[in-house]
Amino acid sequence: MRKIFPWVVLFLYLLITVVIFRPYFFEKLVPFPANLLVSHYSPWKDYDWEGYPNGPPNKPIGFDNLRYFYPYLEVSLQELSQGRLPLWNPYNFSGNVHIAAYQPAVFYPLNILYYILPRIDAWSILVLIQPLLAGFFMYLFLGCLLSRTASFFGGLVFGLSGWMLVLSEETLVLGHAAIWLPLILYSLEKLRQKASPSNLFLLAASIACTVLAGFLQTTIYVAAAALSWIIFRLKQKSRNRRWPVHLVLVLLLVMLTCAVQIWPAVQSYFLSPRGAVDAKFLFDGYLMPPWHLATFLVPDFWGNPGSYNYFGSGFYYEKVIYLGIPAFLLAFLALVTPVKNRQLSFFRYFGLITLALGFFPAGWLLYYSHLPLVSTMIPSRIFFLSTFAFSVLAAFGLDIYLKEQSVPKRLRWPLLFSLVTLISLWLAVIFGKNLFPGAAFIKVATRNLIFSTVVCTATWFLFFLPKYSQRLSKKTAAFGLVLISLFCSFYFANKYLYFSERRFVFPEVPVISQLKKIAGINRIWGYGNGYLEKSLNAYYGLYSVEGYDALFPARYGQLLYAQNTAGKLSSQISRSDAQLKFASERDALFDDPYRRRLMSLLGVKYVLESKTGEGKNWQQSSVRFPPNGFRPAWEDDRYRIWENKEALPRAFLVTEYLVETDPQKIVDQVFNPDFPLGEMVVLEKEPEIAIDQRQPARTDVEIISYQPSRVEIITQSPVNTLLFLSDNYYPGWQVRIDQAPTEILRADFSFRAVAVPEGRHRLVFTFVPAVFTQALLASALGATLFVGWLVIAKIKT
Repeated sequence: MRKIFPWVVLFLYLLITVVIFRPYFFEKLVPFPANLLVSHYSPWKDYDWEGYPNGPPNKPIGFDNLRYFYPYLEVSLQELSQGRLPLWNPYNFSGNVHIAAYQPAVFYPLNILYYILPRIDAWSILVLIQPLLAGFFMYLFLGCLLSRTASFFGGLVFGLSGWMLVLSEETLVLGHAAIWLPLILYSLEKLRQKASPSNLFLLAASIACTVLAGFLQTTIYVAAAALSWIIFRLKQKSRNRRWPVHLVLVLLLVMLTCAVQIWPAVQSYFLSPRGAVDAKFLFDGYLMPPWHLATFLVPDFWGNPGSYNYFGSGFYYEKVIYLGIPAFLLAFLALVTPVKNRQLSFFRYFGLITLALGFFPAGWLLYYSHLPLVSTMIPSRIFFLSTFAFSVLAAFGLDIYLKEQSVPKRLRWPLLFSLVTLISLWLAVIFGKNLFPGAAFIKVATRNLIFSTVVCTATWFLFFLPKYSQRLSKKTAAFGLVLISLFCSFYFANKYLYFSERRFVFPEVPVISQLKKIAGINRIWGYGNGYLEKSLNAYYGLYSVEGYDALFPARYGQLLYAQNTAGKLSSQISRSDAQLKFASERDALFDDPYRRRLMSLLGVKYVLESKTGEGKNWQQSSVRFPPNGFRPAWEDDRYRIWENKEALPRAFLVTEYLVETDPQKIVDQVFNPDFPLGEMVVLEKEPEIAIDQRQPARTDVEIISYQPSRVEIITQSPVNTLLFLSDNYYPGWQVRIDQAPTEILRADFSFRAVAVPEGRHRLVFTFVPAVFTQALLASALGATLFVGWLVIAKIKT
C-alpha cells in the first residue's frame, strides 16, 4: 500500500489539475494569451475576427508569455529544426544573444515536449503541469517529515497556491524554475538515507532542471532554500554519514554539466545593463506595506486583473501571498504552537524571514546588500520562498490539529488575527472612502471581502465543531478543510486564469503577410496607432531595432536611450527594453533628429501605419510621412506600409572614417547632422590595412546568405574599403575574408566593421563564442563523469 499510495496521490492531483484547466481538455482552448494579442496589440486588433464584432474577449494577463517567451521559443525551435544551435537572435535589438540570454531555456529537459506535440499543446502542457508537479514533489518531500494526510494537504496547498497559479500563466520559465525545490529537498532526504544511483540521479536531475529552466532569480532562491536546509540537516544524524561528500560531488558535476547554459549567461550579464542600472525604483514599487498581509485572507481586496477590476499598484502577479484561508490559518497554528520539532522550527524561521524580506522595511536589506542579481530584481518575488514555507507550515498545522485530543487552544491566535483583519477591512470599506479611487472600487473590495468573510466563517466553524459535536470527528473536519481549500483554489483560478482560441495564436494578418514578402532582412517599425510591440516581430522572422529581454548589449541600449537625453550617454537606461523614440499620431516622423538618424543608420526601411484609431485627423499623411523621405509601399483598408528612402542598406562599403575612443564623442558624431552616415564611420582603432580615403567610382555589396549565426557577404571595390554591417558588435563574432581570419572592428558605437582589401572578396561572419565552446566541452566532461560515477555506484551496490 505504501508503494501504491504516491501514485494514488498523483492521480488525485491530476484530476484536480484537469478540473482547473478544464477549458483546455474539454473546450479545445489553450492557456495562452492569444485573445489578448488580437484584442490589444497592433496590427491584429485593427482587423476583424469572425464572431467578434467588438474583438475577442480577453484578460489583461500574460504579457511576458506573449511578447517574450513564445516568440523567442519560435526562434529557438526554428533554428533547432535546421540543425543549428540558436546562439544568436537577429530579429531584435539589431541582433542579440539567444542561448546566453538564459530565459529562452534552450536546454530545459521538459522542452522535449515541443518535439512530441504540436507547439501550442506542448506549451499548454508545460503550463498546466506546473501546479501538478509542484504539488506532487511537495507531497514527496513532506512524506519524509509528516503523515500521509498532512503531506497530501501540504502538496495541495503549494501546488494550488496563488503564487503557483498566477505564475504558471504569467511567466512560464519562472514557475518551472520553482517547481523543483521540493524535489531537491526530497532527494536530499533520500541521499541522507542511502547514496544509491537512483538517489544521486534524482538529486542531480532536479538541480539541473531548476538551473536550466530559465529564470535565474528563482534558481537563486531555490539554491538559498536548499542550502539553508542542508546547513540545518548537517547538525543531525543520518544513515549515510558521507552524504555531505556525495552532495558536494553532485553539485560540482551538475554545475559542470550545466556550464553550457551558465557560462555564456554570466558573460552576457556583464555585457548587459542589468548590473549597472540602479534598481531602487523596483524596491520602491514592490516592497509591500504591512497592510498587504491582509491578502492572506482577502487576496482581491484591491481587485483582480482577471476580473478587469484591479486598482492596486504594480503588477498583481508579483505580489501574491495567498494560500487559501484554511491553509493560512493552519500555518498560523503551526507558527504559534510550541512543539519540539526541529523541522517545524526551521520552516517557522525560514517562512517568517523570507516573508519579511518582501515587506518594507526589511526588504531593503536585499537592495543595500548589493548582492549580484538579488539586489537588482523585483524583491516581492521572494514570496515564492515564503509560499513554499507556509505551505509546509500548513501541513504541520493540520498534523497538529489532528494529533491533539481536543481542539488546540492555540487556534485562538489565528482566529484573533483573522477577526481583527476582517473587521479592519470592513471598517475601511464602510468609513474609509478616501482609501479608494471611487465608488466602483469600493464595490469591488466589498464583494471580495464578503466572499472571504463567508469562507473564513465556514473554516472557523469546521475548526471548532468537533469540540461541540460528538458525531463529527476531527478527521471529518479536516476533510472539510481540504474541501474548502480546494474551493478557494478553484475560485481563485477560475477568476485569474485565461484561455484562448487556438486560431488566435499568432495569426497572420494582411499587413504582416506583406511585410514577410517585401521586408527581407530590412528592419521594420510601427508608427503611432500602428506601433508593433517589441519582440512580437521575432515570431514571424521580421527584423527590428527594438527588443525586450533581460539581457541585451548595454552599449546598444545606451545608444538608443540617448534619443531621450539629447544625445548624451547614460548608464541609467532601461533594464529590459531598447526602442526607437515613440512617435504619436501628432508627430511628423522626421521631426525628431535623433530618431531620424537611427532609423537611417539601422536600416529601418519599412514603417507600419494604421489607418484607424484616435488622432488620425491631427496631421495629414504628407506631414507625418514627408514625400521626400517616404513613399507608399503597400496598403489595404486598415494599414499602410511606408518605405523609408533614407534607410541605409544593412551592409555597405565606405572609404572614410574617424578614430575616436571616447564613447560620448562617438555618439556625438552619430547624431551630428553634418556627419555623413553611409559615407563615413567612426572606429575605435585604426584598421589593420590602410584605407584609401577617396570615394571610388563604384563599389558593390551583396548579402548572399543571412542566417542568425552566419552572414555571408560578397564585396567588390577597386580600393581598400571598410565594410559596415548594422548588426551589434558582440564578443564571439568572427569574420573570414576568403577563408583568412580578420578582425572585426566596433563601428559607430555598437556595430561591426571590417577592413576589406581591394578587389572581389567573400566575407563570412560566424557567431562562435569562445565561452560557449569552452562551456560545451565542460558540460560534456561533467555529464561523462557523472554517468561514470553512477555506473560505478551501481556496480558497488
